[in-house]
Amino acid sequence: MRKGLRKSPFFNGQGPVIVVIGLIITSLCQFFLNQTVVFAAPLISGSGTVLSTSVSHSTVNLDFSAQEFRASAFKNSTIQYHINTTNATGAMSYISSIDEDTHLNHSDTDIHQKFESIATPLSETSFAPKTWGYRKSKTSVTGNFNPIPKRSNPDLLYNESTAVNTSYHIDFGVKSSPDLIEGTFEKQIVLTTIANPVPTTATLQNGFQFSNIVYNLNPNHDTENFKPSATPPANLATAAKISTNSSTVPVYAWYDSSDKTVYWWSDADIVYADQNSAYMFGRINKYANPLRVIDTRGINTSRVKMMTRMFYTGRWPIKEIILNEFDTSNVEDMSEMFAVDPFGTVTDLPEPLNLTSFDTRKVTSMRSMFSGTYNEEIDISSFDTSSVTDLSYMFDDSKVKKVYAPASLNTANVVDSTDLFHDAVNLIGGNGTTYSAANASNLNYFKIDEVGSPGFFTAAP
Repeated sequence: MRKGLRKSPFFNGQGPVIVVIGLIITSLCQFFLNQTVVFAAPLISGSGTVLSTSVSHSTVNLDFSAQEFRASAFKNSTIQYHINTTNATGAMSYISSIDEDTHLNHSDTDIHQKFESIATPLSETSFAPKTWGYRKSKTSVTGNFNPIPKRSNPDLLYNESTAVNTSYHIDFGVKSSPDLIEGTFEKQIVLTTIANPVPTTATLQNGFQFSNIVYNLNPNHDTENFKPSATPPANLATAAKISTNSSTVPVYAWYDSSDKTVYWWSDADIVYADQNSAYMFGRINKYANPLRVIDTRGINTSRVKMMTRMFYTGRWPIKEIILNEFDTSNVEDMSEMFAVDPFGTVTDLPEPLNLTSFDTRKVTSMRSMFSGTYNEEIDISSFDTSSVTDLSYMFDDSKVKKVYAPASLNTANVVDSTDLFHDAVNLIGGNGTTYSAANASNLNYFKIDEVGSPGFFTAAP
């Protein structure tokens, strides 16, 4: 540790850390560093996290000549406040007076002369005599000065969101006056740096492993719902861990026979789905019984690349899939994602799929994505197909009647559109173009149906 640091008994190199540095502004003026104190809060940043600060110099002299006093000269002094942190989420730095008094006071208590803090941001030329303020920058210090903040209401200097090794320039400006009594003026300033919290995370097992674990939670394999729980399981012994060993904290799942629901819970701030989430939900009953509700809220899918057969159910459609928080920005494979193998007559039709959050710019395969679906309407108006190479069997044997699409769909990279619309006999375009087997593989029909330009899609409402 640097000389002058007092080590907290709780500090062990982990964050968050609060660093308090005192500056004394003197004699129009000198700045003196007080002892630096390091405090530690509950540890959340991970082993080996570093947070250190330093100030460029311990004393800054601002000497006014008698002539300068008579001329009400303006002077300033700039310090460099350096912060170095390996904390992944960075740190916040604050500035304030040591107390509620923001005056720059004469050191002789018998002399009551003082400098008032400016009340609003001002340029140097707008300062009234006997006023002072500060300004900041990461490069050269320019711009308006700010009022000196009270201890109870510090100013945020900077909020760094990543690990940094940088310096802040803090400039104190003082406007003198001819009636000043020679001597020292001083005020203690506090600089505080706090490491930002690092969220705890968990990652679910890959899709195959996840579905197998959930499948084994219910020996009857007649689970109807999958939902998040706001509370942990009443009996941890009945729960199974569905997260990876590398997770900061575990994720648990358990089966509640009273409502035929698999619940999951974690104390993690963020729960990520695995990059490979193929078969994740569709195999919960191994296709033996229909699922009612799959609620994906609380599962962060921003890292997922493969969603192959993610909701594939075999014989029956899932009644409702809640996709409100779905992030597909890194997904490359959506093949058979919502596919169903039709089995007899389904009268309890599924709820519409909310695909409005889907970002498909990186998706290369939509093969059989909606094959066999019982959804009568599908809205793909948010889809970007510019990277897609495989559209084969996308709507094969589906019961869909209307597909809502964006104004244009880029299919320049598509190399396989085999049976794209095969047996989608209910499909009708927005201008009345009906399904025909002759055009089942025709990529030209993968667009909005318009007069003189037939297609199988409808303009988004």
